[in-house]
Amino acid sequence: MNNKILVFGCSGTVGLDFIEVNKNKNILYYSRKKPDTIQKKNWRQIDLDKKIIGLPKKVDKIFFFASPYYKVKNLKKNTFLKELIWLKKIKKK
Repeated sequence: MNNKILVFGCSGTVGLDFIEVNKNKNILYYSRKKPDTIQKKNWRQIDLDKKIIGLPKKVDKIFFFASPYYKVKNLKKNTFLKELIWLKKIKKK
């Protein structure tokens, strides 16, 4: 039986380090842009601001490294609440 692990936010700093440490073939990576370090068959494009479709029904673990782009002009309460909304969407699926 294959253990399924999902990683959201694999193109960021933490996500890229996670890829380097974990060379497991049973990991599906999700992000807006594909990192060069993973194979295309293990990566799926996702925009957490839109409707989420196509996630596996059964998973063992989920790692969530996604975050909105933090810039000085974006440091508002609404930007920080985006992460909470994204987490709730993933949990619901």
